[in-house]
Amino acid sequence: REALLAEASPKSDVTWARSTANHLAWVEKLSGQRTAHLDGKPLGASYDDIKYLKFSDDEQHVAFVAKRRSKWVLVLDGEERSREYGRMTAPALSANGKTFAVCACVEKQCRLVVDNAEVGPAFEDISAPGFTEDGAHHLYFGKRNKKWVMVLDDKESGPEMDDFVDWEFSPEGVHNAVAALMKHKWTWVVDGTPGPSFDVIGPIAFSPDNKHFAYAGADEKSGFGKHATHGALVVDGKTAQTYDGRGFGGGWAAVFGPQESMVTGMRSLSPDFHGVSDPAYSSDGKLVYAARRGENDV
Repeated sequence: REALLAEASPKSDVTWARSTANHLAWVEKLSGQRTAHLDGKPLGASYDDIKYLKFSDDEQHVAFVAKRRSKWVLVLDGEERSREYGRMTAPALSANGKTFAVCACVEKQCRLVVDNAEVGPAFEDISAPGFTEDGAHHLYFGKRNKKWVMVLDDKESGPEMDDFVDWEFSPEGVHNAVAALMKHKWTWVVDGTPGPSFDVIGPIAFSPDNKHFAYAGADEKSGFGKHATHGALVVDGKTAQTYDGRGFGGGWAAVFGPQESMVTGMRSLSPDFHGVSDPAYSSDGKLVYAARRGENDV
């Protein structure tokens, strides 16, 4: 059933809200000022603007960045926890909410701020900070001369990347991986080492014991009379199997040229079209995936 949690302040506008399984937070705008509320109670002071409200995984802590007189501060559980900066990105919280990280910039110099301390090198921009589940390690990406580099525990790690779309730690934070664009191809960079690259890649999977990892990728190739797709399974950084996808088919490609194109980047792969599915590991460490063997045969 529904239950009344709280009422917004009279004459205020609720600009946006965010919920968890047990809590609701929202931002109210009244007379040009914005105030965050948690389960009906004000969360800190009023500000000119509030962005990026976020709960910790355990739902016990709430963080956001707030603007006052053209400067931004990080607010955690209603308390300002950083000095003022010209720009801030979305904050990241450890699973228990006790540690925070946020990108903070002064003019064109950006640093990562962890628990109110500036750490690591300066960059033109910083994106996607995050923590291992136990909060012992943090990771983020810095941009310099139009290239991105991963920074692990305040030290640059791995190759320069043209772009990235996703990253994660393996179970227990043993390994780190980022889906990266390098030289017009996508690959997973695991512990700083890039694997085989493709036009499109799927999510990465780690074995329960952290000893193995796998992902799938596919390329699009056009030739006389056909427009084909070719998939591959990558295990522990090396191509283990290859499969022909259904592709686009049709002899029209030889006459008119390809009229369709495969969506690139990181996507969930279809075994029929790409040739192979996204792999997964079972609880006992066995690698599982689907592959295409021929027409209507997956």
